[in-house]
Amino acid sequence: MTDPVLREAGTTDRAAIEAIARAAYAIYLPRLGRAPAPMLQDFEAPIAACHVRIALIDEGLAGYALRFPKAGAMFIENIAVHPKWQGHGIGRCLLADAEHAARAAGLQRIALYTNEVMTESQRFYRRLGFLETDRRCEDGFDRVYLAKSLDPGETALAPPREDRGGERGG
Repeated sequence: MTDPVLREAGTTDRAAIEAIARAAYAIYLPRLGRAPAPMLQDFEAPIAACHVRIALIDEGLAGYALRFPKAGAMFIENIAVHPKWQGHGIGRCLLADAEHAARAAGLQRIALYTNEVMTESQRFYRRLGFLETDRRCEDGFDRVYLAKSLDPGETALAPPREDRGGERGG
């Protein structure tokens, strides 16, 4: 497998992003008893606002991250990797990209949330240096908030490979 190439999502990527959200979060349907928030996400506005980054493997969409600056942090509202590509470093690459963007914007941390029943995600984030900062019920979902401080003098994750050629997907 080649390293993923990252780029900003375009309008033509929307259907593939929504398909990845459905596939990646389907495992949680029995635990939650309903669709998790990412499966219900409307990606049109975030894509138009340039808040969605995608990871491509051999020109196919493997994962995405919906992120934007919020309250002094790079906030990751939603990150997903297609089950076919899980365990291949795509999520780590998307997080490295978010770290890079946060540092470039002068932000000192990355923040995100996951559902309380998504224990695999919580373990993954903790292995990458995220610490729990809060738990709360929002929109009927029990969320666990996590954050990672970014030391200006170190790079915790390898910098991402950027697609600088070609046109945006939209």
